[in-house]
Amino acid sequence: MKGNLRTAIAVVSFFTAAAVQAAPVSLGTIEHLYGTDSGRQLSSIMDIYHPGGNCDAANATSLTVKATSASSCNRFADAFDFSGISYDSIDHFTITLGFSNARNQVFGVERWNALGGYNYTHGGDTLGTLNASGPQSFTFDSSDSRFANVLDTEQFFLFFSTSLGSSMQFDLSSARLELFGTPGTTAVPEPGPLALISLSLLALGAVRRTRRSGDRA
Repeated sequence: MKGNLRTAIAVVSFFTAAAVQAAPVSLGTIEHLYGTDSGRQLSSIMDIYHPGGNCDAANATSLTVKATSASSCNRFADAFDFSGISYDSIDHFTITLGFSNARNQVFGVERWNALGGYNYTHGGDTLGTLNASGPQSFTFDSSDSRFANVLDTEQFFLFFSTSLGSSMQFDLSSARLELFGTPGTTAVPEPGPLALISLSLLALGAVRRTRRSGDRA
């Protein structure tokens, strides 16, 4: 009987540990839709640094991001403030981009990189190279040098770079930032871990009932 009790305790410990060490969950998303149509974001953070607008072109449902070399403006950048999302810790971010025409040059020589950082003036870490069109997702985590700074400021900055000349451009329609990690202490626990804990407690109760039946016999 003692062996059964030890087994039940081990089951409880196992499932409790599994619940505590569960994979990071989605904490929330922030989505920016670009363009002039209603409900979309006309300008980018670049308007702060270059009053009057940047060199990107606003379309109905997108922004044409340009690799300009003009001194009067600069390339697209945008900020995602996640200070309003409740969390205990953040494991990583996923940024999903909606775009097109990222390699519309002859032989596909156009090359754009997506970058993530915490401040426009401090640049960003390269997340990856854009495909010809989206949607396409990139991960930003502790392997990126500016990850800790993003957590400190609670702002994620999105940039783009290209080294193939100032005539390059592509159309950006949306950007969605999703946070993954441990929810805030006031958040409702995930159903999965709750179910595991309940199952282990039921197993312990069954062993106790079996033990009582054996004692009465």
